[in-house]
Order: sequence, then structure tokens, then C-alpha cells
Amino acid sequence: MKCSLCSLDIEVTKSGWDKGNNPQPIREPSARCCDWCDKNLVIPLRIRMIQNRNQLSGKAADFIAARALPSNAFDGGKSHDNK
Repeated sequence: MKCSLCSLDIEVTKSGWDKGNNPQPIREPSARCCDWCDKNLVIPLRIRMIQNRNQLSGKAADFIAARALPSNAFDGGKSHDNK
């Protein structure tokens, strides 16, 4: 399975889970993301949304994510060198 954010393979966890993480609010929950994108992109955005007390979805979340995340957050599926 591929990450819906970086297009890399989602790794199997030690417990055997191979379905990745919920990438909402960046993508719909039916999409999945890898642990790196969850930790470095999704969770920080969720925290920022809570801090701002805004409940955003869809285009609004995409707009904020594009500005809230570092410019190299999406590396075109090359690698997560900073794991």
C-alpha cells in the first residue's frame, strides 16, 4: 500500500499492521498515510487546528497545510531521509 501523501510504501509495523494511518485533515480518512507523514505532517496540522480552535476540512485544510508545512515536506516520493 502506498502513502497518499508521499507515495512511498507504507511499512508493516511490529504488530503486523499494514494499513498505515488516517491522513485527515490533509486527505480523506479512506486514504492512508505512512508513519513518517503522520508524525511530521498530519499530527502537527491537527495540533495547529486545535490550537486555533478551527475545525477545517477539505479545501480549507489543504490551503492551511500548503502554508503550514515545510516546503520540502512532500519530496515527490523519493525518501524520508530525516527518519
